[in-house]
Amino acid sequence: MKFRVEREHIGDRSYKVGDIREANESTVAHLVKGGVLSKTGGKAEPSAPKNKALKSAPKNKADTDLKAGEGAGNEATGEGGDQ
Repeated sequence: MKFRVEREHIGDRSYKVGDIREANESTVAHLVKGGVLSKTGGKAEPSAPKNKALKSAPKNKADTDLKAGEGAGNEATGEGGDQ
């Protein structure tokens, strides 16, 4: 039977999240119960792991709404930016 890896672990080899592991159900029952593996519907293609950081990441400070031609230089000294 095929199982999807939910948490990284070492069995007969090292398994990463999203891998498909083929094993006897009785052999890995403790891993299914513990949430390490989940039964697949017979599909052999793993889905991509979800990236939770994308939802909560703050907007990048470098992403500003400067219009073309606007500089970010030091206006007090006249260095950089539009002169």
